[in-house]
Amino acid sequence: DHAALRGGGLRNFGARRGRPGAAGRRRADPLISAALAVLILWSAWKLVTRTADVLMEGAPVGLMVADLERTIRETPGVAGLHDLHAWTISDGFDVVTVHVILDGTRHGPEVAQDVCARVRATHGIEHVTVQPEPPPARVTFQPRAIGRPRD
Repeated sequence: DHAALRGGGLRNFGARRGRPGAAGRRRADPLISAALAVLILWSAWKLVTRTADVLMEGAPVGLMVADLERTIRETPGVAGLHDLHAWTISDGFDVVTVHVILDGTRHGPEVAQDVCARVRATHGIEHVTVQPEPPPARVTFQPRAIGRPRD
């Protein structure tokens, strides 16, 4: 179901069916030609928009990014995420990349494997790259009393 095959099929269909006299009735020819022209234009428009979406690396058709984000956030061990990207590289080759911030309860590779498995199972995207990041360091500041000698 590649774009090039669909485009070639449209061209051949139009060449075979769009000739005057192909239907054998002169009065029907303009109507059949107009109907075929509309069909070819409609199919060509779908082909052009889908091809442009692939070339512009748009989000996969039917993927709701909010649902994808929810799937990742609900994975045990994930405290947050950023740099979430979902796009179609070529026809039928969808990709997701994401940086996940760990919550400190699990190791990064385990969380990354779980995120990949959940995205594959829930959204049907096979190529998933997850970059686990450590939780933010907790820094506390305790000011010294003024005039107190240093240890």
